[in-house]
Amino acid sequence: QAKNLRRPPSQATGNELVGQLVGWWYDTQKQVPKPKWLARTPPERCYQGYDDHHVGAYDVYMTGIIFCCMAFGVDFPHLDKKAIKQDVEEKLRCELSGDYLKTFELGAALKSKFEIFEKAFTCTFGDQFGKTLLGWVERMLHQKPGSRPTPLQILEGTPDQGLGLSALCSSPTNK
Repeated sequence: QAKNLRRPPSQATGNELVGQLVGWWYDTQKQVPKPKWLARTPPERCYQGYDDHHVGAYDVYMTGIIFCCMAFGVDFPHLDKKAIKQDVEEKLRCELSGDYLKTFELGAALKSKFEIFEKAFTCTFGDQFGKTLLGWVERMLHQKPGSRPTPLQILEGTPDQGLGLSALCSSPTNK
């Protein structure tokens, strides 16, 4: 049973209702057990100053993790669970170190096990789209926020980073 949840009154409307719903959502998030894997979020850990990176850098990193989850069918953020750890070790063909919850980093794993990641991405997303997406995900999981592509670059592409994903998603019949 969830405790201490704010409940919006049925007569609340407009901004009052929005405020009540946001409060309720925050209360529910306190009830959810947080994953114990340290690298489940970017190294900067939260939305901080944007002097050296774009505003979407945090979300780009998180989306990179989601794409890896989709490609492998693994819930990487819950790597602390025994079954998920075993699944990751099997799929990446490696044994995670004893302190893996502090040291395992998905971007570094992608670089060291590139062929395995490429196979998972192409099997899940198709050959051309999977390879292109993997190239973007490799950059999305960069440790330095300023080195991650912007969402617009990922969609539209750049001359130095290649084709954007939107070009691969459109077909002649959709134009």
